[in-house]
Amino acid sequence: MITKLTRLLKESALYSLTAIASPLIGIILVPIYTRVFSPDEYGIIELVATVTALLTILLIAGLENGIGRYYVDTVSHDDKRKIATTGIAYLALTALTLITILMAFSNKLASLLFQSGDYSKVLLLALACVPFMVMVASFTNLLRFRLQPLRAVVLALGTLLLQTALIIIFVVILNMGIIGIYIAMLITQLVFTLVGFFLTYDSYALVFSWARLKLILSFGLPYLLLSFCYFIMTNSDRYFLNYYHGLAEVGIYGIGYKVASVIGVAVIGFQLAWGPFIYSTYKDEDAKRTFARVFNYVSVAACILVLGLSLFSREILYIFATSQYFEAYKVVPFICAALVIYTLGGYFSVGVGIAKKTIHVAWTGMVAALVNLLLNWLLIPRFGMQGAAVSVVFSFLILAVLLMIMSQRLFKVPYQFGTNVIMYFITAAIIAVAYLFIMNDITWTNAGIKVLLLVVFLAVPFILKLLGIAEMKHLYALVTRAGRE
Repeated sequence: MITKLTRLLKESALYSLTAIASPLIGIILVPIYTRVFSPDEYGIIELVATVTALLTILLIAGLENGIGRYYVDTVSHDDKRKIATTGIAYLALTALTLITILMAFSNKLASLLFQSGDYSKVLLLALACVPFMVMVASFTNLLRFRLQPLRAVVLALGTLLLQTALIIIFVVILNMGIIGIYIAMLITQLVFTLVGFFLTYDSYALVFSWARLKLILSFGLPYLLLSFCYFIMTNSDRYFLNYYHGLAEVGIYGIGYKVASVIGVAVIGFQLAWGPFIYSTYKDEDAKRTFARVFNYVSVAACILVLGLSLFSREILYIFATSQYFEAYKVVPFICAALVIYTLGGYFSVGVGIAKKTIHVAWTGMVAALVNLLLNWLLIPRFGMQGAAVSVVFSFLILAVLLMIMSQRLFKVPYQFGTNVIMYFITAAIIAVAYLFIMNDITWTNAGIKVLLLVVFLAVPFILKLLGIAEMKHLYALVTRAGRE
């Protein structure tokens, strides 16, 4: 298990290169977007992003889990090629078919989405990007389950860097406006679709198996439904905000979400390595104890990230945005908490995937999505973007609790839930006190107090015995071994 944990750490570190690059690039783009585009225009970008995210989810989410689950379980190289070819071919065909149909109705869709046909060309270009986005994501996922993290990182990081460079050229230098963003995306996704195929071409054969497709779909479709519910929980609030408060509120909320999403990006390296690790180790004698230990590590790291981002959200916005967007700091703690809850509840409910009882993923996601829509309807008209943020937190909490209950019934892991929950409450209490007394003004005194609060919190995991001398020695040994290898 030590060897496998070392591999998990190395792969997480590799995937984190992309994770680190993403917020850095976001930091570069936020001051550009907030200076080039008005809040209304940024609201358009947010709404288009929700459309492409939804379509990508409908086309790939869930299926990638099915492909990966059976790819890892299969020993025969020929069977692995059959699974990969069947899954990728199905994704390509469905993506091209659906997007072709939607592009034929892009004018009507634009009028429905923006209450105006002025941005129909923007929507058309965004739709054209989707099939290539699906293929790049599929190739990256396959490389993960082939245990080739370096190639997966090259593919993901290359896509990110080229797209950012082209956005700067088209938006800033050539002054092409919003449409320049989607021209940059289309060129980038097309280029890296070709690169992704080149990196994975030895996984394919001239074969298609309906039997394998049935297995992939039976495992993956519940995850597809969960991903759709995830989309509702993280994007439907934009439409409520636009309806009740206008595009400017959507734009400001979107910037707050961007700051908070550093949490999700920071743990993505772990998330990408975690799935293959679970399925390749769960039969080991000490697997459950290892899963519980990793839960503590991730939990502590997540609380530190939430606390840091929440305390310094105003400073981040002051540096990287204009005064029109400063109010976004009010939603940052809620969104940070929601993303952490999703990570801990979703990725550590390992029993569902191990037992292949993914139906539990579907119904728990539906319950959480319905709660989210109800809370959006109740809270957003009165509280605006803060109501939206609270809705996200509660819906993710419900999802995490339900998933963990079902997971523990199928594959019980000795997680230290009680102790971790105490740490979460301490984190929330520190943030609440800070927002009540020292978040209104940006001063050196307040900044010093925030740093002190963060430093003091570092003692909490040791006081609660989530970390200790033995744990630190264990982590040090893993890091040292990973560095040598």
